[in-house]
Amino acid sequence: MEFHVAHWLVSLTRGHKTLLLLLADMASAVLALWLAFSLRWGVLYTPKQHEWWLFVVAPLIAGSVFMGLGLYRSIIRYIEFGMVWLITQAVFINTLAFAFVIYQLNLSGIPRTVTPLYGLLLVLLVGGSRLFLRWWLGEQSLPIVNGDMLLKCKRRNVIIYGAGSAGVQLVAALSHGREYNPVAFIDDDVSLHYQQINGIKIYSAQALSRLIKKFKVTDVLLAMPSAKRSRRSEIIAMLESYAVHVMSMPSLPDIAQGKITFDSLQEVDIADLLGRDCVAPIPELLQARITGKVVMVTGAGGSIGSELCRQILLLKPDMLILFERSEFALYSINKELAQSLLDLSLDKPIRLIPILGSVVNVVRMTKICHTFAVQTIYHAAAYKHVPMVEHNPIEAIWNNVIGTLHLAEAALSAQVETFVLISTDKAVRPKSVMGQLSV
Repeated sequence: MEFHVAHWLVSLTRGHKTLLLLLADMASAVLALWLAFSLRWGVLYTPKQHEWWLFVVAPLIAGSVFMGLGLYRSIIRYIEFGMVWLITQAVFINTLAFAFVIYQLNLSGIPRTVTPLYGLLLVLLVGGSRLFLRWWLGEQSLPIVNGDMLLKCKRRNVIIYGAGSAGVQLVAALSHGREYNPVAFIDDDVSLHYQQINGIKIYSAQALSRLIKKFKVTDVLLAMPSAKRSRRSEIIAMLESYAVHVMSMPSLPDIAQGKITFDSLQEVDIADLLGRDCVAPIPELLQARITGKVVMVTGAGGSIGSELCRQILLLKPDMLILFERSEFALYSINKELAQSLLDLSLDKPIRLIPILGSVVNVVRMTKICHTFAVQTIYHAAAYKHVPMVEHNPIEAIWNNVIGTLHLAEAALSAQVETFVLISTDKAVRPKSVMGQLSV
């Protein structure tokens, strides 16, 4: 029954929700006034004949003041505790207006303490009702409509590693969702252990095993966007022994640039497993081999080659030769780079030369290198999908080994300044076909 009522409230239109809240506040005004009189007299209060007017005026004033101050514009499920301050201000103004009405009506026998008691009780009733609704509709699982059925959404218990500002904000964001239920913090700071944040206790890493069993935790969320990669790698290595799914918050640069939202969780970056921070490229070294030169990328339409082409284009070569054996892949990367050139404001245009062909054709490779006076070659034309290569070893040898040899011979013949081998060295088992090709 509880979930049906909650779902009914959430499904109401905004106008109906406002009306219900307004009526509830007006009823709270009547109740607060009755309680104020009862507390003042010390008995269950029964209004006298001339005092009934107060129980008519009080809700009308409260409703008018609250509407005027915008108390009904907030979405209850997402209000924060700052809303209590706005309610306090609204009730204070309402109490002043109510006191003025009592003065104007010149009612006798009304104790002066009733007015402040009324204001205090109204703050408790109005503020308390909203905080209760926020907890009920926001913290508890609501039913989800699936056809004609109402299903209870069960959230997964998770542990958040990192009790800093990022972890606190992550908890606040997850509290509005229906997927994760934070049950504990883990933090390396000893001074924080056994403290609480929003009712969630902070533990040391040694308590992980006990917490996972106690709460049946399925996920550990890393809330350390500013931590060094080496530290993240240590934590991930430590979590490998537990049967939990590890996810992480996005990095601070991604959040700041608006690429991803704060509460977006993602799989652990493969770079976090390296145990060291990425080495930043040296722009001067890259420019020395690319800027103002004739550059050729083999396998330009592949996943590695196409990204190379995008990066090379930003370094402003004089000419970029796209060499690819797949017509569609060559068409796609050429079209993309041509559009990128239109978006870039360049003093000197960059020539894009798309060429279909295979690196195993030594005559064609030699002719291309001589014709265009190629100065730098990035060789990314190699088969890299291990299962396919395992089933086609002869073709892999012909393309990855012989093709690389022929391209190297063509580069020597045309006196190419720089030859960079990108894609034939694979991190696979040495005993496999791919491993033997990499030797």
